Amino acid sequence: MSRLVVTRPRQDCDMLRQYRLIADDEFAYSIRRGQSIDIDPPRGRHCLVAAIDWGRSTSITIELSQGQQLRLEVSSNDKGW
Repeated sequence: MSRLVVTRPRQDCDMLRQYRLIADDEFAYSIRRGQSIDIDPPRGRHCLVAAIDWGRSTSITIELSQGQQLRLEVSSNDKGW
């Protein structure tokens, strides 16, 4: 079984809101500030996007093989004032 670990660091930006993880054009998970989630997706190719309100990340395509573990981090690129 393949495994995907997605982590969101503790940033001040967007601290009260959850990011939505969209996998293969369907809502998959929500992730809060400072949280990590473990996902057991089927092996193969998947397209992932993180979204909040009207903002979205660029999509990333991953290819998971049997027994593979992949770690991703989602965060804001807003550095503040």
